[in-house]
Amino acid sequence: MTERTSYLNAIELRDGQVLLFNRPNAKKSIWHMRLYVRGMEDIEGGKVKYYTRSTGELNIDEAKRVALDTHDRLRDKVRNSEPVFDSTFAEAYNQWWIRKKTIDLETRQAHKQQVEPIRDGLAHRKQWYVKHSQRYWIPYFGEQPLSKINNAVAEDYIRWRLTYWDRASKAEKKRHPNYAQRPSKKTLQMERTALREFFAWCVNTARLMRIVPSFDLNILRDNEESRRPSFNKDEWIKLDRYMRDVWVQDKAQGDEPDKGRPHTLHLFQREMCRRYIQFLTATGMRPTEPLFLKHRHIEIKRLDNGKEILKINLPQGKTGKREITSQPVGVQYYKAIIENTGKSDPDDWVFCDKEGKRSKGYYRTVEALLKKVGLRVDKETGKNRSSYSFRHYYAEQRISEAGLNLATTVDLRANMGTGLEQIEKHYVRKKVYNAENLVSYRERKDKKNK
Repeated sequence: MTERTSYLNAIELRDGQVLLFNRPNAKKSIWHMRLYVRGMEDIEGGKVKYYTRSTGELNIDEAKRVALDTHDRLRDKVRNSEPVFDSTFAEAYNQWWIRKKTIDLETRQAHKQQVEPIRDGLAHRKQWYVKHSQRYWIPYFGEQPLSKINNAVAEDYIRWRLTYWDRASKAEKKRHPNYAQRPSKKTLQMERTALREFFAWCVNTARLMRIVPSFDLNILRDNEESRRPSFNKDEWIKLDRYMRDVWVQDKAQGDEPDKGRPHTLHLFQREMCRRYIQFLTATGMRPTEPLFLKHRHIEIKRLDNGKEILKINLPQGKTGKREITSQPVGVQYYKAIIENTGKSDPDDWVFCDKEGKRSKGYYRTVEALLKKVGLRVDKETGKNRSSYSFRHYYAEQRISEAGLNLATTVDLRANMGTGLEQIEKHYVRKKVYNAENLVSYRERKDKKNK
């Protein structure tokens, strides 16, 4: 191991094939690596002399580990005649399309013209590929590395494609007045055939793909009967304002302060039930899960954009332990809970009674509340709402705000501790999309909770 002066703090390993160094004038002393393996090639078969990347590490020992592991992987790729750089969908598709339109389509058309009159089929077919690739395929798959595209990603595309025009802007709909709100099964079959042909080419040309995604269309079956009772936005606002302005203020029908009811314990329980409901809508937790939380399981974190969120380490639940990230409004709810209970020590229960004992739940209270405000029955499904309906509302609002796409489903699966099939089957209702204001919920401006 020797020091070199051509790189800042340079350290050589494996006879100089692995070089670690710092970037001059960098704000942080992150270690970078320059790796050499004889015979490295790029996606087009061109020679690659060095593979240079950041290790992402400040600690030299960790940086060495990352560099040596990466060097071993590069050696394996060279032995297997694989390119050392992954290719994105967009990069590979552009290369494939040049071949497709100049060889396959024109050759096929030339053959047809020998036995039938000249038609405009070639131009029409080219337009179909251009339209679908630019509007759907590249926007969805574009920047994803080919090595990361598998059957799950392909199925997510079908779901995204089914709801594309629900989320389209008015301007886009105006530009394409003949759009179909839902693509037909035949259209999706044509897209599947085209995409599978492209992915097969990627596999055959060693573009780091192992399988051709199946694009299973069985998800097209109607599962409307499985969707669970939830709330729309107006119903939630009605309930939230009733709790704030009436229910916890001794103003509910049947409240008779002059006869000693509700007394302070009742009002304390109502306030805790109110915050419990709000907590569910901000986290997507199952109804029993918040009852197992102590304050040591919750941390308030400030994001780079200045917003605060709750990081919740759930100690137990239906699917075991998991980490949950709340919506920003969850911080406000959590602080209100502390103010109401006066309990905030690490081993204090978050949801507790006046003496600090763990709450057994608010199920009957929630039921009575929903009846009182006229929201016990979900008119769309005809089913009774319960505490689970607030979890469903959380999921549907996230989809409504951010759209049904890969990033949203990944976030929901992790946060809610559920699977993609469950999300599709139970939480995606008709009219759940907000086509006018499709903005990532991570970037939405927080609205004051009223």
